[in-house]
Amino acid sequence: METFFPTPPGPGVIETPPKPILPTTRAPARLPPITGREGYTAVLMPDQDKAPGTDEVTFQAWRHMFLATKTWIKNIYQASLDLKCLPTTWKMAKIVVIQKPNKLDYSLPKAYRPISLLMTISKGLEAIVARWLSCLAEQ
Repeated sequence: METFFPTPPGPGVIETPPKPILPTTRAPARLPPITGREGYTAVLMPDQDKAPGTDEVTFQAWRHMFLATKTWIKNIYQASLDLKCLPTTWKMAKIVVIQKPNKLDYSLPKAYRPISLLMTISKGLEAIVARWLSCLAEQ
């Protein structure tokens, strides 16, 4: 862990804070409300083999629970977008280190790659927002 996440240096030179970003005169476009179909697609369509994060809940488990939790999932996704805030636990990742293929010396840190595994429930919201951004970019 020390190799990938070294201890930060002690207090030193104080940097000047960045200038605040001034609001634009045009209001940002509001994203449309999440539909039940989008929640369904976000939870049921991803690859079943994706690794779960800190909660250890797989996409396969969400598929089994979907009928009982679909309204909850849609509401929490919508609230997250409306409040412009993600639940703190959704930002926490489990970090797994894997070997890069075909390296001569695996005693070097460069021969490994850290992977951040997020909670599967957060990946559903990520898929919805990614699809919206793609549509907006095309327009």
